[in-house]
Amino acid sequence: MDKNELLKKIIYGTNKGIMTEHKLYPEFFDEVGRAKILNSYIHKEYLDDINQAAEGYRNKEINVLPWSLFIGFETSGNRLEYEKAYFEHRGRLMTFALMSWLYRKPSDILELEDIIWAICEEYTWALPAHIDSKSLEPTIDLFAAETAFALSEIIYMLGELLSPLIINRAKKEIFGRVLFAYLEYKGEYNWEVMKNNWCAVCAGSIGVTGIYLLEDDSLLAELLNRLSPTLERFLDSFEDDGACLEGLSYWTYGVSFYVAFADLLKRRTAGEVDLLNTKRFKKIAIFQHKCYFPGGWTVSFSDANTKDCYRTGLTSFLKRRFNEVQIPPSSSKAGYFFDPCFRWCNGIRDLLWTDEYIIDTSSETACHILPNAEWMLCKQYSGNQLSLAVKGGHNDEPHNHNDVGSFILYKDGECILTDLGSGEYTKDYFGEERYSIFCNSSLGHNVPIIDGNGQKEGKSFAAKDLVFHGNGRMTMDISDAYDNNDLVKLIRDITIHEDKVILIDTFELTKGIKSISERFVTLHKPTIMEGSVLIKAGKTECHIRYDSTNIKPLIQMHYHMDHEGKRVTVYSINFEREIYSDTVICIFEIQ
Repeated sequence: MDKNELLKKIIYGTNKGIMTEHKLYPEFFDEVGRAKILNSYIHKEYLDDINQAAEGYRNKEINVLPWSLFIGFETSGNRLEYEKAYFEHRGRLMTFALMSWLYRKPSDILELEDIIWAICEEYTWALPAHIDSKSLEPTIDLFAAETAFALSEIIYMLGELLSPLIINRAKKEIFGRVLFAYLEYKGEYNWEVMKNNWCAVCAGSIGVTGIYLLEDDSLLAELLNRLSPTLERFLDSFEDDGACLEGLSYWTYGVSFYVAFADLLKRRTAGEVDLLNTKRFKKIAIFQHKCYFPGGWTVSFSDANTKDCYRTGLTSFLKRRFNEVQIPPSSSKAGYFFDPCFRWCNGIRDLLWTDEYIIDTSSETACHILPNAEWMLCKQYSGNQLSLAVKGGHNDEPHNHNDVGSFILYKDGECILTDLGSGEYTKDYFGEERYSIFCNSSLGHNVPIIDGNGQKEGKSFAAKDLVFHGNGRMTMDISDAYDNNDLVKLIRDITIHEDKVILIDTFELTKGIKSISERFVTLHKPTIMEGSVLIKAGKTECHIRYDSTNIKPLIQMHYHMDHEGKRVTVYSINFEREIYSDTVICIFEIQ
């Protein structure tokens, strides 16, 4: 949008008195709005958790963020120790801001003022993993921007309850660390030219902060005008079918901040600017529910989670805007403690936006085809609930794993053959050693191994000749994902029926190839039977049947460090296929 045109719309909002006496959110930030939340059955569990969190924090002193933890990422590559202490500050901030707003108790307000002061004392609001380790120069990263968002909105909500000195100190830090740091920076921050969730989180947070704190309409227009291309790049990060290749959790992260900013901008301009009123965003909005499967499992391609949860506030908001949005199963909704980062943007909006729309509307048998992402997502909520997620794609996707042609299999609400999703974020995880890590390598996915080697990283290592046949069948040639000239073709043909999945891999190769191994990955210890491999997950049994005359199974055990840094035992089933000719066919019946 042209800067002058944007300024006119901002002035229009100013003339409407939008920024006075909480008129920006008149339906929320008053006694009626609070009473509605406090008396709503929808929020009871969430409110109980907020109170529980508050009691826990009251019994602990505010921690410090020592140098020994700060430098840990540089010296050992470990992020978790410092971030645990850092996010405890954000947990306290969100908890006591909500407690102060809801109950107006002086003891809670004092706790809030203490944690605001402590956050203002932090050397930087950015994480060590996002800072130049040589200069330690403060910068604007995801969490610096989020902190400014949180503090500015809390000041707007609670200004009359907080000490003027606390408000002035917080504003001083927000302007110095974020608003002026952004407006006066002559270059470009790395996230300004990215195409991923950073665009929405950083730009959206700075935009929200500016709307709350910049009183000069012209300066606000300048800020929003500079942010506009970055927010457009966020939309460009999605496929034309609305899919987020970074993974479902990153969809939630980016879309939450984009929507929060878009809503606030629409309010600030008295309805003149509506970033969500596009066909493009509508496709993005209806992506979420496609990724939820029976048993609370979610599609975990790339750095996603195997059991993600949706934010009730965001989902309710999108449901009101777009009829096509479906609510995932209620068992998968995020509670107060779901997010270890305690993102204020979601925490407050789960109270403000959640409403009667939080009723499960997606529990029906469906097969979603995402042609641009090259995903097929088929789920069943009746019978044995056999469900399947398959991807083509390439090996240079956002938060890439080498996983062209991989799939995830669910049965009776259990995940039988898995995609491990995100591992522990360390220095190596985003460095040169990324694909030596099991969950990122194709060796940690349900794809073949050729001559002992997995797939290679890079955009040219991709699926081709991909066809969605309908009725739950998908075929593709994944030979190009392997750096092997002797592999002429590798046609993967996978079909889901009501009671089984049929996988047929056809290899065309030259005599240079000596070994083929079909790898399946599971979190449950498999058992080799006569003509099948049995996987038991709770009460669920699943058999992988194969031709035992030319295929021999081998079970291996591996270790995986999950996203929380916990060591997880993983099993691979390697079906070693003897090679008799230039065409080799492997057929598996999974039921």
